[in-house]
Amino acid sequence: MRIRVIRPSFYSSESLGNVSVWARYLFICLWSYVADNGVGRDNARLIRGECFPFDGEDILPEIESALDELEAVGCIIRYDWKGKRLLWVEKFLDYQDPKRPSKPLFPTLREIELMAGDKTVDTTDMLVATTDMYVASTDMSVDTGDKSVPNNEYRITNNGKKNKKEKNRKIENVNITHERTPIPPRYQRTH
Repeated sequence: MRIRVIRPSFYSSESLGNVSVWARYLFICLWSYVADNGVGRDNARLIRGECFPFDGEDILPEIESALDELEAVGCIIRYDWKGKRLLWVEKFLDYQDPKRPSKPLFPTLREIELMAGDKTVDTTDMLVATTDMYVASTDMSVDTGDKSVPNNEYRITNNGKKNKKEKNRKIENVNITHERTPIPPRYQRTH
């Protein structure tokens, strides 16, 4: 379970106003349940075990019903990947800002669709494969301190700090643009 933030806009959300109180509560619990990319296992028993450890198996139908409600209003997307049922809180990264995101266990539905067909991907709001850090479109102009490197080219280290110019050290660059670029190797299909 991870620490997450409830933003004030949650309480005035019209789509969440159309679901039961139980579904709203479960939605908050799902933020801590899912990984840092917003994806988790779609299994009522696992959700009960992590989010409601003191409740018995009798709440499993309520969890399933609440998940159905959340899916109906577009708060979560449920899908299968390699024989596993997954759920994705699609707008997770719009509202949560993991400081040191862990490596995702499962891909988002968008990443799966890209692996299945499209040969290019817009990396603006996706995980940068070489760094394991999320880069939002607001991070497009970063001053690296190196005047020979354009502002939109930089590398984020695993601890989230930007590389500074050091003696005898070459800066590795990752070009983050709004243009479509090839899928990073870790997202390419292997068969």
